[in-house]
Amino acid sequence: MTKKIADLKPGTRFIYGRKNCMVLDHLERGTLCMVLDSVNCKFGKNNNYAESKLKEDLNGSYLDNWLNNGACFTDFVEMEVDLTADDGLDDYGKCRCFLAPRSCEQHRKYRKLIPNPLPSEWTATAYSTASNGYISAVNIVYSDGSLVWNYACETHAVRPLCILNPSVLLNTPVVEHTLKPDQILSVNDIQYIVDEHGILHRVEENEHE
Repeated sequence: MTKKIADLKPGTRFIYGRKNCMVLDHLERGTLCMVLDSVNCKFGKNNNYAESKLKEDLNGSYLDNWLNNGACFTDFVEMEVDLTADDGLDDYGKCRCFLAPRSCEQHRKYRKLIPNPLPSEWTATAYSTASNGYISAVNIVYSDGSLVWNYACETHAVRPLCILNPSVLLNTPVVEHTLKPDQILSVNDIQYIVDEHGILHRVEENEHE
């Protein structure tokens, strides 16, 4: 059954372009979503996301790969990322892009919806800024959901946010976040199983043998 993304409740999970995603919020410009599949990466040479390799990779090769797997470029709405540091300094201002890790403010706002990361993962928020003597300290989300900091040169996971056009139609599995682990969902004769983190995985035919 086809569903419009604008009609999905926050916390609802869906597959888009072969990626597991979740609705976080409905904004004026579109629906804020989070990719639940994580990838490991470095942040960059400093803690300013606007200048980071992470921003370059997410909005370059990562997005290209997503588009090659069924996503549509016109479905994405450019978003503004607030780069205010955790201590309140706003030297880094804001940047515009299609994909970014959540900020600490977003993490706090949607904390009850977002499942804890398996490995720790990046935020877009610097611990403080270069003007205050902190060139490479970036806040990360630890495996229990708490916020700590680490150096930008280290490797952590990322589950990026994006804003999708509210007119996007989904023909793939759409499930409420209340589904139980190991529950089977059948869509268009294709079966999906829900793991302990609420992620959907396609069940291959040989798994039934």
